[in-house]
Amino acid sequence: MNIKQRGKHNYMIGFSCGESIIKTVQESKIIKVPEELIRVSSSFKGGIVHKGDVCGCLLSSICLLGLKYGRISKEGDLKQLDKKVSEFYDKFKKKYKTVLCKEITKKFRDKNAFCTPERKKFCSVIVGSTLEDLKKYL
Repeated sequence: MNIKQRGKHNYMIGFSCGESIIKTVQESKIIKVPEELIRVSSSFKGGIVHKGDVCGCLLSSICLLGLKYGRISKEGDLKQLDKKVSEFYDKFKKKYKTVLCKEITKKFRDKNAFCTPERKKFCSVIVGSTLEDLKKYL
């Protein structure tokens, strides 16, 4: 399975979008990912516990970029991290015209159909696409 397929699979079997991003990167061994980071991402679902805020795919991607390029001391350089996160954020926003889950999934929320298989399939595509893009940054 490629990263896109693996991510979609993880999402469809019950992991949230953010969890799927982190779990898939962990399984793919692109970078070393502690399992605690998957736990951290559990609250990103539905735009931060279903509030429709920032998409969990984007939040988890930013966490992974921080894991790879972040600093561990105040003297560390953040230029590379800032550049990667800014570029990734802008690419995500351009692709989906927003970073907000409630706007990305608006057609499902407006029909009170957020908890449908159709919306889940729709979001699985976003998970897969986000992972393809993220892999290039990691």
